[in-house]
Amino acid sequence: MTCRIRPHTRGATFRMRDVLPMDLTGYTIRSQAVAGNFVTDLECRVVDEAGGVIEVEQSAALTAAWPLGMMSMDVRAQLGDEVAFSEILTIHVLKGVTQ
Repeated sequence: MTCRIRPHTRGATFRMRDVLPMDLTGYTIRSQAVAGNFVTDLECRVVDEAGGVIEVEQSAALTAAWPLGMMSMDVRAQLGDEVAFSEILTIHVLKGVTQ
């Protein structure tokens, strides 16, 4: 399994689209980003249920509190007792230059 690394500047809006290899019709999805004791819930929505396309985001105001360094995130999809997870993505949180 590969681990994708996505750079992100702290204090900028975080938004990404991804594809889960499954039909998401009827599923509830949620996502979190974690670094040590820091945990934040990310907004999740299904863009295309049959195609498995999702969008995950967090506002600039909330990413301003993200710790610098590496954070892990994934997406959890649940339908009744059936639970599936996306691959884990690493977010490399960087300090912006322009203030």
